[in-house]
Amino acid sequence: MIAASDFLPDVWPHFRRCPDFMIERQIAQAAQKFLRETSLWRETLMVLAAPGSRDIDLPHGDDWRAHTVLSASRVPGGPLEAVAVERIGGSECGIPTGYAVLSDRRIRLNRSPDELVRIAIEAALVPTGDNLPAFLTDYRDEIVAGTLARLYAQKAETWADPLLADQYESQFRNCIATARFNAARGNSGAELRVRIPRL
Repeated sequence: MIAASDFLPDVWPHFRRCPDFMIERQIAQAAQKFLRETSLWRETLMVLAAPGSRDIDLPHGDDWRAHTVLSASRVPGGPLEAVAVERIGGSECGIPTGYAVLSDRRIRLNRSPDELVRIAIEAALVPTGDNLPAFLTDYRDEIVAGTLARLYAQKAETWADPLLADQYESQFRNCIATARFNAARGNSGAELRVRIPRL
């Protein structure tokens, strides 16, 4: 992980009257938006489904949380089918073959397992604070553009500039679209890792 302040030298010259902590907050928020909209930060989260339990809380860290579930698999056993929550019945028991994503950062298995089952969840993550994934240094220009757009859009501040805000926001949107396209082709630049939560 890296600190949001690592991007400060690229932003600070534009806003010399803005306190560092305000700039760092906007850097972190720009990074969160970039990762939320591109799903570039992907990791495999290993979880355990206890016998008789169908709902599984998605793991989270001190400075990250799962934003989107991309897939889930039994380990061993293979992929689980993603289904709408309405298609999951009431109290069926057995080997899970599918899952649904619930709104409160949980998944629900279509069957309650008879024994302990390991589930690998591939998820897109977002940071929850000022610590950011290190690979974002490869997207420095993108994060800086998003930060500049946010700062120039602050109407109550002396440095506000709607034209520059629009210009940098447009640049940021284009960067997000490009990153999404590259990720779809498998060129995200982010290394896929496995996180095993502490039990």
